[in-house]
Amino acid sequence: MHSMLKLSEATTLALHGMILMSLEHGEYLQTKEIANGLSCSIDHLSKVLQRLRKSGLVMSTRGPKGGSKLAKDPSEITLLEIIEVIEGKFKMATCMLDNPICGGNCFLFGGLIEEFDSKLKKHLSTTTLADAEKLMISY
Repeated sequence: MHSMLKLSEATTLALHGMILMSLEHGEYLQTKEIANGLSCSIDHLSKVLQRLRKSGLVMSTRGPKGGSKLAKDPSEITLLEIIEVIEGKFKMATCMLDNPICGGNCFLFGGLIEEFDSKLKKHLSTTTLADAEKLMISY
């Protein structure tokens, strides 16, 4: 069985790329270095980084010593901010079905979906890149 919670590849690249930049403590990372670290396509990563730049979460410079780095301190960037740049605004769900016959009052799962979404949003909005960096280092 697959996980019920699934993030897009672009969101995964954004989150992991931002964590890698966080670990560099303000130094520029070249797109190729990030792509190698994440074992992903440079082209796909470039598109993700462009969206993060437009949002103001990442800054970049060109040239041999250029690359991308965080535009803010890691403690000021939440996981929710990063996800919403890629996925759009987080909307609380009432039903997991695309076309619910119940009118959106999901009787199949009771209040579980609303409870899960609420907890997830709280976690993502209070967990920063600095927190993620600490967790990553402890592994």
